Amino acid sequence: LLSSCALLPPPVPQRADTEQAAETAARKGDHVQAANDYERLGANRQGAERVDLQLSAAREWLAAGRPGDTDRILASLGGPLTGPQTLERSLIDAESSLRQDRAAQAWQKINAVPDSAAAGAGSRYYPLKMRIALGAGRPADAIRAEMSAEHFTLNGSELTSLRTQLLTGLRAARERGVKLDPQFSSDPVVRGWLELG
Repeated sequence: LLSSCALLPPPVPQRADTEQAAETAARKGDHVQAANDYERLGANRQGAERVDLQLSAAREWLAAGRPGDTDRILASLGGPLTGPQTLERSLIDAESSLRQDRAAQAWQKINAVPDSAAAGAGSRYYPLKMRIALGAGRPADAIRAEMSAEHFTLNGSELTSLRTQLLTGLRAARERGVKLDPQFSSDPVVRGWLELG
């Protein structure tokens, strides 16, 4: 038995520069480590694979609360991007602007996303558009974005969470001095939300 154990090779430690390590760090909430891992991996790859890794790094920098690093990564993206990569870049860019208190700029960026592309990422696009609209003082647009996002919810708890975010955002906007006038809309649902806010 001892001699057979001697024939086994020593265990190979998992290398820290694998995508799996970056994904594990992200799941654990260590977004800085994940972003650094994705950046390091992207530096050694080419083409679409490199862009995918850079976008993952940008997403993790955003999750870490470091939008400046997110912008740095987005500025370094090179080469032609695929349709999904272009959409992902646009969503990350708009959210980064929002996180840096540039809601008006974020609103321009999110509105530049074509409707055909937005529909493919509705579960991310519409909630982000709602948050940006609230930040930009556009309550009716926020409500319409939330209504669109409801079509992508998977269960009742997601729907409740989405609606709670909208109501909280409307009340926060009102406290910032944003006018929530139901007369601005002919849509009864939008008017109801504005009254509730």
